[in-house]
Amino acid sequence: MINIDIVNQALQVIGVSPITSFDEEIEQARKAKQIYDTTLQFLLSEHRWNFAIRVKKLPLLTNNDLSDMYEYCYSKPSDIIKIVEVIDVNGYEIKYLDQDGKIYTNDENAYLRYVFYLEDANKYPPYFVEALKYKLASELSISLVGRTDLVQLMYNQYTIALQKAKAFDAQQGTPGKMVYRSEWLEGR
Repeated sequence: MINIDIVNQALQVIGVSPITSFDEEIEQARKAKQIYDTTLQFLLSEHRWNFAIRVKKLPLLTNNDLSDMYEYCYSKPSDIIKIVEVIDVNGYEIKYLDQDGKIYTNDENAYLRYVFYLEDANKYPPYFVEALKYKLASELSISLVGRTDLVQLMYNQYTIALQKAKAFDAQQGTPGKMVYRSEWLEGR
């Protein structure tokens, strides 16, 4: 499946003719091209999608603007949509500050678990495609069809599809390492 296929599914549910590419000289192609990436990024930011999670060691920066508060400053990956957590080398969550495109911590070896911008539609699970289809349909329906009742219907379908997608995604894969630190136990 490619992104045009998802757009065409969205166009179909609102009763608009399909497109063959974003570069076609027709209104639905122009509108779809305008909103596709931002709609995809929005949907990716809505949840900690298991299929779009990465863990990367953060690159240390030499310029630390907040050295009085944090010992280390790291740059964020260029493909980041949403931070899930910052962890140390052992997988324990650490405190951090996300500011001005940088991550500040007091840990020398910080790793980032995050939702990344996954462009390859072939890697989207069906439940995500369904939610994306209805989100695109709700965005496209007002400008292409002009019916506010259709906009509301598509948005309602999106809300339902998103809830189902989140529930299904939460059941996929294995949960992250659960960490419970007890000062009493560690002191023994």
